[in-house]
Amino acid sequence: MTETLWLKALTFVVGFPLITIILGELIDRLANRGYKPITKLLINIRNLVVPSVAVWLLLHQFLATERNTITIKVIETTIGIAIIIVGLSLLEVLLTSEAKRSAYSVLQVPRLFLQIARISLVLCISFYVLSTIWGVNLSNLATALGVGSLVIALALQNTLSNLVSGFLLLFDSPFKVGDWIRFGDIEGQVEDLNWRSVRLRTHERDLLVVPNSVLDQENIYNYHSGDPLHAERYIIGFSYDDPPNHVKRVLQQAAGETKHMLNDPAPDVRTLSYDDFAITYEVKYYLDDYKYVEMIHNEFSTRIFYAAKRNGLTIPFPIR
Repeated sequence: MTETLWLKALTFVVGFPLITIILGELIDRLANRGYKPITKLLINIRNLVVPSVAVWLLLHQFLATERNTITIKVIETTIGIAIIIVGLSLLEVLLTSEAKRSAYSVLQVPRLFLQIARISLVLCISFYVLSTIWGVNLSNLATALGVGSLVIALALQNTLSNLVSGFLLLFDSPFKVGDWIRFGDIEGQVEDLNWRSVRLRTHERDLLVVPNSVLDQENIYNYHSGDPLHAERYIIGFSYDDPPNHVKRVLQQAAGETKHMLNDPAPDVRTLSYDDFAITYEVKYYLDDYKYVEMIHNEFSTRIFYAAKRNGLTIPFPIR
């Protein structure tokens, strides 16, 4: 018995300092390489979990302190809090949704799932600490929550509607962070998706916050989903005195010289209609990144003007 106690004491005296030293070395190496999430996780383990577990073992195993004493209960509660903090750090490492992800992250999930995982972790460990360590009867609390949930549901109908719509959007996955989408007359790039809303960055660089319940009722066009190839149409009229084949060649050349406009598939120039004061042409061109749509439109419009001047083409004024 004495030998076993001495072996435990030796393991305790040598083991915990050794674990602290090893964690310290890992933290320094990972910090130098820029792995911030995993570094934060190891710091929390070294500073929170290891000391609290060491104190618990010292009091309970070596000093024979009973578990039902206030001191042990406080230390076990401290361990529970430390596990919550470490668990949150671990979720940040494994389920990160940031643009600059850690090399150790294995999944990329929306922030809504990350928030739900955090809340679930905190609630589960908190309930365990209250019921197991402090002996709190949680049945009355569950009954109160059941009654209160009805009142909360009635008071927060819009918020719950956004929450449910957010879940549906996540499961259906019509878009992800970074996609350009359009619904109604609104276009923007998705910057974030959370439990209440979707944040879009418009072409004007304004941040637009759209409730999930609004998006759930709209037809959503995704310019990036699956195939990033996207076609745009440019309409312009030229004089009846300009031969259509000549106009088409000029438009084709201007399109081929426009930056970010794809040559494969090549732009397609068509004679669209014969109107009152001009022959109307349509240029159908392609791009593979929707963020350049306004830049392409601007440059193409400018090139058409100068190409028309150089080739003696006339862009007529409307006749009223």
